[in-house]
Amino acid sequence: MITALDGLTVDLVPHTQSVAREAWTGKDSARPLSPQGLSQAGSLAAVMLGSIDAICSSPAKTVCADG
Repeated sequence: MITALDGLTVDLVPHTQSVAREAWTGKDSARPLSPQGLSQAGSLAAVMLGSIDAICSSPAKTVCADG
């Protein structure tokens, strides 16, 4: 039993939709989100607003927006 982590909640969230691989010629790690993926990310942020203490992600390209 790990007592130091009692009460810790970890939400693992898969990435949202990216631009199609066939439509991207750069490195896969730099492939941006599609318009639908940006919408999905915004919806997820709205649901989780106020309940997040930390975010950990891969080094792949991310797009952040305030608001």
